[in-house]
Amino acid sequence: MSQVAVKQDVNCLTWEELDDKYKLVTNPFDSESSWEGCLFDYEGKELEFVLSIANTEPNRVWTYTDIGGDIQVDNGYSLVNRLGYFITEKAGRDNEYHFESWDD
Repeated sequence: MSQVAVKQDVNCLTWEELDDKYKLVTNPFDSESSWEGCLFDYEGKELEFVLSIANTEPNRVWTYTDIGGDIQVDNGYSLVNRLGYFITEKAGRDNEYHFESWDD
């Protein structure tokens, strides 16, 4: 697993930094949710909850995406390539993300 920052003006966070700095919220709808219980689904009541936060505090929502086999978690709500969402107690910044590349 390696981390890559593609631009100099962005801040690539480790998973631990993301949680330590912004405090990931546990999914109250699914006790067996992935990513240490913090992943929210992109449909149903979980999506309704994500959207309620995205509409009032958009930088507390982080979009979990798969881009060509690489995992990226971007600050903000997005529809493209989404696999789910994370919510944090504190708002993030637009230029922050978490990236993991799975080496074969």
